[in-house]
Amino acid sequence: MRYLGRRLLAALLVAAMAAASVLALPSLPEQVATHWNAAGQPDDTMPRLAGAFLLPAITAGVALLLYVVPRIDPRREAVESFRGPYEWFVVGMVAFLAYVHGMTLAWNLGLRFSFTGAMSVPLAGLFLGLGELLARAQPNWTVGIRTPWTLSDDEVWAETHRRGAWAFRALGVATLVAVAVPDLLLPVVVGGALLVAGYTTAFSYVAYRRRQVG
Repeated sequence: MRYLGRRLLAALLVAAMAAASVLALPSLPEQVATHWNAAGQPDDTMPRLAGAFLLPAITAGVALLLYVVPRIDPRREAVESFRGPYEWFVVGMVAFLAYVHGMTLAWNLGLRFSFTGAMSVPLAGLFLGLGELLARAQPNWTVGIRTPWTLSDDEVWAETHRRGAWAFRALGVATLVAVAVPDLLLPVVVGGALLVAGYTTAFSYVAYRRRQVG
């Protein structure tokens, strides 16, 4: 299988998450911190067993879904045209979730650090990776900026994804810059993601209407 190596890498990352949970389980508190607020302090917990194994299970499910959905996509031939970058993005997503899991275990084992700050560089990498994927994505139903207007017109898809790719790259760079000012990190990430989503949705509509009028 052409992408077997990348899929094995994703599987190994999930297995490493599960193994880390098994090793950490005896030392974890009865209630495991699983969510942190904007100040980087834990504000939600769950029982030890669930806290140790829920994220590895979710990660395995997400990876499986991302591998299966292209096979049933009505435009799966289009997905095949950028399958290489797509497979790397799946690995990147799994690696990001594995990192989050590692930081969660570390915190609950007694290490203290700014959880928000620890997420900044991986989030920036995720945004940059998404930008690269969008730049290569052809019209499909699996991944991309899927609005009624991009899915109705391949030219609108292409134009919107060019804009969206640069927008996510810019968000990735902005997230890296915000590392120097931790208080700005959450507004940059959340506000930037909402801004990119709103911009690309609005642009796809305007581009579609312009083509209809033209």
